[in-house]
Amino acid sequence: MVRTILLLFFLFVIHLFNIHNDFCTAQDVKIEITSLEIVNNKLVITFDFVEDNEDNSYDIWVEITNLSDKRINARTLKGDLGDKLEGGKGKQIIWDYIADDVVLNEEINVEVKALISRSEISNLTSTSAGKAILLSAIFPGWGLSKLDPGKPYWIMGISTYLLATSSIVLNRSAENHYLNYKTDLNQESSDESLEKSKSQDQLSKVTAYSAIGIWAINIIWTVSKASKSKNKSFGSLNNQKIQFFSSYNPMFKSSGFTLKYTF
Repeated sequence: MVRTILLLFFLFVIHLFNIHNDFCTAQDVKIEITSLEIVNNKLVITFDFVEDNEDNSYDIWVEITNLSDKRINARTLKGDLGDKLEGGKGKQIIWDYIADDVVLNEEINVEVKALISRSEISNLTSTSAGKAILLSAIFPGWGLSKLDPGKPYWIMGISTYLLATSSIVLNRSAENHYLNYKTDLNQESSDESLEKSKSQDQLSKVTAYSAIGIWAINIIWTVSKASKSKNKSFGSLNNQKIQFFSSYNPMFKSSGFTLKYTF
């Protein structure tokens, strides 16, 4: 019964993390195009970094396609694009489509994309990975919170220490009952003390193993997340199935949005 309760509690903690992660999962770099307009025969693309860490620098580029998903070779670009640039609001990219011999006679889709610069990721990882693992070893979830802020990793730490404390208390209680069993001359109460000692000793072991299990998962999780943080973080308002583009219609000289779903 005790093992079942602890197992259900442990599964509940993991389930809570999964729910919260599904809800909070978002790409590290988010870009939103705020306007598209033609100025002096040039397409002016204005965009914002929705979530921007001022300590990061970004590699920024733009992709332009027609409604048939055929990529337009936009070469004559200037403005806020290139490598190791700052984020922020009100960024602009200007495309001289006439210089690229492109005639805007149909609607186009425009998407600005960004990566956290690899050098920035390497620096962040080298300075934080070892510290994060050490923090997670001291208090489960602490290091994960440093690597991935805003999520309830602290639950792991509280759960671990509550289980460890319970294990110690139960172990001492089991020792006291065993001592009573050894010294009690009354057979009935002596047997009762022995049963309580065995039960609480077993429960003490279960809670201890549960605490060790959470602690171990926390360490493995921290190492894994620290390792993954070495990879580039990709960002735009697109994911694998749903694509959200800003579009420009030259006929009506207006900008809009295109939503595409890939089955």
